[in-house]
Amino acid sequence: MLYDLIHAGQFRFDEVTARIVPESRIVMQGGRFEADVFVAAIDTRQDPQVFVDGIGRIPVSDGVGRLRMAASSPGTHTINGRIVVRSPAGVETSHPFRTQYTVESPMATVSPTRMNVFYAGLDNPVSIAAGGVPTESLVPEISAGGTLTRRSDGSYIVTVDPDVREVNITVRARVGDRLETMAVSPFRVLRTPDPTAYIAGQRSGRIPRQLLTRPQTIIEARMAEDFVFDLRYEVARFEMLTERAGEIRRERQDNGNMLTSEMISLIANARSGQTVTFTDIWTRPGPDGRERNLGALSFTIE
Repeated sequence: MLYDLIHAGQFRFDEVTARIVPESRIVMQGGRFEADVFVAAIDTRQDPQVFVDGIGRIPVSDGVGRLRMAASSPGTHTINGRIVVRSPAGVETSHPFRTQYTVESPMATVSPTRMNVFYAGLDNPVSIAAGGVPTESLVPEISAGGTLTRRSDGSYIVTVDPDVREVNITVRARVGDRLETMAVSPFRVLRTPDPTAYIAGQRSGRIPRQLLTRPQTIIEARMAEDFVFDLRYEVARFEMLTERAGEIRRERQDNGNMLTSEMISLIANARSGQTVTFTDIWTRPGPDGRERNLGALSFTIE
């Protein structure tokens, strides 16, 4: 009895097991795997009480608590709780614990190997991800001549100066107190393609006279349908050539995309089968600061 009283305040364990707790289960190439390795003593005859903040008491079996919780939202989450054990003398002791875990959204990144291009002057959308690394731990950078801006949804916008021909995006990840380089991706920088000029949806061929003489007739500059950016150019000036009384007549529009009253008058008085050509068609400066020459349009009046 005296011997039992001497040990009444001490905890007794009937099983010893080895445990390894890694600092992270994901290690970057060139980094270090770090873990705490220790001996854990368990009393299988008495289950402790384990409480997790926000959840409450969790099930315990053979002296070990079993925590199961849904990974509902991406990001880094912290778990706080306490373990309550009772000594042989009936005294309860509380031991706090704290840990973190990371939830990543399911994703797959597909990167073309021969189409890594940015367009100068445009907002180029970019998605940056690294398997097993939280997005908030990524530190991307772009080389000189480009800017990289993070948006609220976690994606990025890249803009590149018109005179730059190539930029590199370097992605690093915060691992503990270090920055590990994940990837360096080169991108070619292209100028945006030229738009195409149209009048009444046409570029050449026979055209009804009324389509060219109606009010607000303009020359449009359209991008190709397969160009993925919403980019618009506006025609700034052009020239019209046609024949009148056996002479070539020239009329210029130097302030916009609309046919002048003189141009409309010449078309209205043209004979059927007569050719009307619009040439020297220039746009206003685009996002890269450059004007574009759209060539010529040629029509035969019906």
